[in-house]
Amino acid sequence: MLMFLFYILSVFTSYESLPTEIKSKLEAEFSSHKKVEFEVVKVPKNYRSIKLKENEKINVIGKTAYVPIISTDRRGKQKRTTLSVRVKIYDDVYVAIKDVKKREKLRAIDFQLMEKDISSVRGNIVLSLGEILGKRTYRFIRKGDILTKESLENMPVIFSGDRISASSIVGNVQISFSATAKQEGGIGDVIRIRTSKNKIYKAEVIDYKNVLIIE
Repeated sequence: MLMFLFYILSVFTSYESLPTEIKSKLEAEFSSHKKVEFEVVKVPKNYRSIKLKENEKINVIGKTAYVPIISTDRRGKQKRTTLSVRVKIYDDVYVAIKDVKKREKLRAIDFQLMEKDISSVRGNIVLSLGEILGKRTYRFIRKGDILTKESLENMPVIFSGDRISASSIVGNVQISFSATAKQEGGIGDVIRIRTSKNKIYKAEVIDYKNVLIIE
């Protein structure tokens, strides 16, 4: 069951004082999350009443949700505007329980599922520890950091200096030759290689000994 906590700090109005239709639309917008806190931060000036603008979507930018509304002022004049609501979103996410060095192989025991505020998280949050299999850290992960996909990279299967087999496909013809890796890379990564004639190519890593020339 979803839990919504509403912390009302605005000096202009309170979340609870908003029309039911606006609150329902906000709660529906964030219903996929475990817990949400709403704080009204900006309302139209000199308004007498506000109502939801039907058939328009809420626009979420960063921590703020902009709700389309119709505002009626004290003279009865109406205009289309927005209600600004700051949002704090909480979900169960994987958090580092220790510092993890850059390019260190990821282990499930280094992360714990915790309820955290994810409103300020940049990137795509890792939803399952299955996503870290065969991965290592792309950057330093500090204790307490939320695990994101942007902090991961494939474990290399080819290392700089490895002798590999490179293939190039021209039309219906495939040509293969020996080469040397100039960079490390995981499956699917693009690395530079050098041929026996000292030519440099870019190639996609297929497995631990085969690459495909792409450029």
